[in-house]
Amino acid sequence: MSDADRALARHLHACVATMYHHVGSVAPSFTNDAYAVCAYESARHFGALAFTWRALLDGEAPGEIALVDEVLTRAARDHTGATTLYAVAIVVGPRLLVSARDALEVLTGTDFSRTASATLDVTLAEMRRVEGAFARSIPDVDEAWRREARALVDVLEAGGMAESLGLGA
Repeated sequence: MSDADRALARHLHACVATMYHHVGSVAPSFTNDAYAVCAYESARHFGALAFTWRALLDGEAPGEIALVDEVLTRAARDHTGATTLYAVAIVVGPRLLVSARDALEVLTGTDFSRTASATLDVTLAEMRRVEGAFARSIPDVDEAWRREARALVDVLEAGGMAESLGLGA
């Protein structure tokens, strides 16, 4: 495995582990049951993916993606869960898709490529899961919520992550 493959794997591992950690840790506090169930399922799938990355990296602990951490921490202030799920499906998820797709174009290791492809699949499935949760229980969206949702996007854009979460170092 090349050093470049390892760097990309570390970065994607950090991305999915951050999703797993945040979504799983806040799900019990959600006041909306549909959103809590959605978050638990999302955390389970991101967690399985994070453990796959970890195994490929010989047990290496995930790094941190500070801006993703910041976005998900801010989103957790909404105890209904709507803002966290919005962050998964609209703010972080699409950027993770682009990062994983970009990684697939340069990864040379078969196991890394397979897991990057799984990252695409899991991320897209979780974005769709959120869509389903929102269809069952429409979020209460007011002007203050819209401002906070936009602020989450602004955090990533200001940090240079307008389209993707990058490819790591």
